[in-house]
Amino acid sequence: MADVLLVVVAVTFFALATLYVTACGSGLDPHISVRNAELQAPRVAGARGLPLEAVLALVDVHTSSRDLGFLGERGVKVLELNLDVDRQE
Repeated sequence: MADVLLVVVAVTFFALATLYVTACGSGLDPHISVRNAELQAPRVAGARGLPLEAVLALVDVHTSSRDLGFLGERGVKVLELNLDVDRQE
């Protein structure tokens, strides 16, 4: 049973680590995935002294749609989100 738990933890860690470090080829992608933003929201809320619901609402505001409505994944515009969070403090 311990072996199975270790594998689950390792796979989960790898999936999260991959989520945080993947980027476009140039490394200048101004967006992160919606899931990545949601995972970071509690930490950001605590560090900025904001309610979690407020941070998640800002994530929604700064989430872009898919290209042409169906290509790729939705993304969160990091710079715009950070500037808006700054204004909330």
